[in-house]
Amino acid sequence: MFPNTVKYTIKIDSLRNEGATRHKTPRKKSYTERDERNIIRHVRLFPKDTYKEVIFKLDLQCKRSTVKKILKKHGILNLKAKRRALLTEEHALKRLAWCLSHKNMRKEEWGMIVWSDECSLKRGRGKRDEWVFCIPAQKWDVDKVQTYGTNRNMKVMVWGSFWNNGRSNLYIIDRDFRVGKA
Repeated sequence: MFPNTVKYTIKIDSLRNEGATRHKTPRKKSYTERDERNIIRHVRLFPKDTYKEVIFKLDLQCKRSTVKKILKKHGILNLKAKRRALLTEEHALKRLAWCLSHKNMRKEEWGMIVWSDECSLKRGRGKRDEWVFCIPAQKWDVDKVQTYGTNRNMKVMVWGSFWNNGRSNLYIIDRDFRVGKA
C-alpha cells in the first residue's frame, strides 16, 4: 500500500460514519436540460451533421464524449449511412409497380428467373462515407441514406447473373467511348 493513501485514509476517518465510505457529491454537468433537448432536436433535423458541427452550431460548452453520452441515453446512434443508387420518383413508382405485380408469384416461378446486373468501377476512393444520427429502425429513411449517381465516367464495367441453382461468370465489358457523344 502507498504511504500517502494510508495517511489520507486516517485523516478522513473522522468524517466517515462508522467506517462507511462517504457519498461524494456528483460532478456538475457541463450541459443543461435545455442543451440536451437542443441536441436531440438538432440531430433529428440534421442527421448528417458531425459531432463537431453539433457542438459548434449549438454553441455548447461540452465535449464530444458528452454529446455522445446524451444521444446514447436517448437511443440515438451515429451509424454509417446506408448506400443506394439515387432513385427519382418515377423510378421508385416503377419499382413499386413491378413488386406489386409479382407479389403473388410462387417459389417455383421465382426459381425460373435469371437475375443480372452490371457494375461500373472507377479508380480512387470515390465519395467519402457519410455518418448519420438515428435510431437503428431509421437507418433506411430517405434523409439518412447516402445516394450515389450512375454517371458515364466509368473506367471498367463488369456484368454477372445468378439464378435458383447457379451463377454466371463475371464478365469485364469494354466500354464504347463513342456512345452518347455528339
